[in-house]
Amino acid sequence: RGIMPQSLVSSPDGQTLYYVNAGTLFAVPVEGGKPRALRPANGVAVDPREPGAALIVQVNGAEGVKLFRVPFDGGSELSILFASTLRLSPIPISGSAVGPDGRIAVTVSSPDTMFRGVALLDPITAVLERIPVAFDGDLQYPAWDRDGALRAVGVSIRSSLWKFQPQASEAK
Repeated sequence: RGIMPQSLVSSPDGQTLYYVNAGTLFAVPVEGGKPRALRPANGVAVDPREPGAALIVQVNGAEGVKLFRVPFDGGSELSILFASTLRLSPIPISGSAVGPDGRIAVTVSSPDTMFRGVALLDPITAVLERIPVAFDGDLQYPAWDRDGALRAVGVSIRSSLWKFQPQASEAK
């Protein structure tokens, strides 16, 4: 069985790679070695801020999408809670989902639109706030760049409707 990571990040010290494959989070030393299964997961990001650098782990379940903070130092994992009418989408979070101020950029679904959007989740205040964008399509995979700007992939709904009919054969 091959490895097809859905998410891939490095520890802040660069010594360990973390990846999600087939619903499980794995850790493997950069120098080589056998991957170690850690927990169920569908996405992973790194919060490199000190003190307390941690993995942010996404788990998609029947009851919805949940996020957990898993410290690198082996401390107890914490659920990241929020209060909102928005719902986290089951699209994996980006490895760069955690911003300089600790807010987590996520893909969300809303009851007022069919399009997915981007929101910022503040794990301290439990506020999940959609970023208003005028775009006819889905926004997904939000990530913070090195300059602190937030970027996302936009998938537009531009399309064409085609009608296909059988071509009449010519009698000879």
